[in-house]
Amino acid sequence: MKINSIGLTNIRNHEILSITFNDPVTAIIGRNGLGKTNIVESIHYAATLKSHRTHNDIPLIKQGSSSAFINLVAQKHKRTASVSVTINRDSSNVFEVNNATVRRSKDVVGIIKTVIFSPEDLDLAKGDPAVRREFIDDFVIQNKPRMLDVKQNYDRVLKQRNSLLRSLIGKSLNTSTQETLFAWNEQLIKYGSELVEQRIKAITELRPFVEEFGNQISGS
Repeated sequence: MKINSIGLTNIRNHEILSITFNDPVTAIIGRNGLGKTNIVESIHYAATLKSHRTHNDIPLIKQGSSSAFINLVAQKHKRTASVSVTINRDSSNVFEVNNATVRRSKDVVGIIKTVIFSPEDLDLAKGDPAVRREFIDDFVIQNKPRMLDVKQNYDRVLKQRNSLLRSLIGKSLNTSTQETLFAWNEQLIKYGSELVEQRIKAITELRPFVEEFGNQISGS
């Protein structure tokens, strides 16, 4: 896959920016604070609909603006595809694929595939297990966009179940509450087991590459 071009409007410190990428490699060079990382972040966002630097979309919007815009054009197997995202401060984001509006985020994720390496990746070794799970989930979703729905449903159920458990602190369980908790548990098992299964498959797929490069580095 090759990124042909990117256009940004009100993305972080970029009011208007348009870049065409040339073969075979593009190097973005400049002083600190000019927005080099913001360009990389925007490419990754167009591919995954999430930032590697923040869990909230709002910081991507330039200060004083109500919305921001990313347009990315890529080429794969001699076919060209464009992905556009409008990030809104006070309303839902808008997605377009080949200039046609799509309603579901999973219709965008996976069209463009990226691998990003940044200082934040040190958290994969130093951070909590949740960081590693999120890394694997991102890999799974880029290869199987339908898993985005599964992940979102899992996160939603987990949040609801935990909220219910917190509300029960110091209280006794009645029949209605027990049934509600059972229902949330069933949903958590349903989505969680599918997510874990795909994580295991992803690790199995990645393992030969990790071992190969590990051996190159360590010599054993």
